[in-house]
Amino acid sequence: SINAGGGDVDIFGRDIQLSGNPNGGGIIFITADSQSSDAAGNGGSIALGNPQAPAELILVRNSALLANANAGNGGQININAEEFLRDARSILQVSSTSGNEGLRQSA
Repeated sequence: SINAGGGDVDIFGRDIQLSGNPNGGGIIFITADSQSSDAAGNGGSIALGNPQAPAELILVRNSALLANANAGNGGQININAEEFLRDARSILQVSSTSGNEGLRQSA
């Protein structure tokens, strides 16, 4: 979003796999982003797994999850799973130039 807060991305399921193929097409990007110069322009949040019914497994491979804000609070990445696996090539990034940022994992 350029003039407002970023949207939220929710991916719910029993088993969640984000698996890019760097040899055959690239990596998976999921972004929740706000470029607003207003402090109310909070970045969106990304939720993998439902907080009320956590996933059994979340696998993140060759993927990037980005939740960012320019002026407001940076988005959050919420991992709701009994087991969470990610490879060394995957990126989970939250940022804000002037607000709070957060990354949270729960089971």
